[in-house]
Amino acid sequence: MFIVLRKAAGAHVTQVTRNGAALTAASEVKVSGGELTAAAGGRYEVKSADGKTVAVDVAVPAPKPVEGAWTVRFAPGWGAPAETQFDALRSWTLNPDAGIKHFSGTARYAKKIEIPAEMLRAGGEVWLDLGDVREIAEVWLNGKPLGVLWRKPFAVALGAAARAGANELEIEVTNLWPNRLIGDQKLPPEQRKTSTNITKFTAASPLMVSGLLGPVKLQVVGKVKVAY
Repeated sequence: MFIVLRKAAGAHVTQVTRNGAALTAASEVKVSGGELTAAAGGRYEVKSADGKTVAVDVAVPAPKPVEGAWTVRFAPGWGAPAETQFDALRSWTLNPDAGIKHFSGTARYAKKIEIPAEMLRAGGEVWLDLGDVREIAEVWLNGKPLGVLWRKPFAVALGAAARAGANELEIEVTNLWPNRLIGDQKLPPEQRKTSTNITKFTAASPLMVSGLLGPVKLQVVGKVKVAY
């Protein structure tokens, strides 16, 4: 097989700055296919390996934090309550309820969020950024599935599921299993939820940070052409 590239490849990008400050995190900005994608407004300068520098302006609204309480429903049969309220996002391991502290499995977070009309009119894509997640998340907006997030950045485009005003947001988060194994070591055998021949976890083992940690925010991702 012969592969013929009919167009010359663009020069490799060596540095991107915003308002004069160099960007180091890959999640802050992306330059690909002659297009710059960014979630923060400002003046961007893109430097390429051939010595050229291109400046572009990105205008997007400021991110909107998703704040307030969440309704959280835990999978039944694993020691956690069927439903509870979280006033703020934090690791399950910090919860005073032993069933939540040692929960391993899937919990569904739910709340109503407000999406400002100006975000939808801004000309870019409206995204939901979950911040930090331990370990994997699946997102629904107004009953429409938006996909599974399994690595940083834990962010997803809302697309046609978003509407101005009130929206129903649901996020399923699944952690790893050590916390339940560790919790079971503190219980008599007849009360344990798990059975395994893996003996690396004891009652004294440290718990693994789990759940939706945030901060959760809405943001508009702007796209502009970059011509070298």
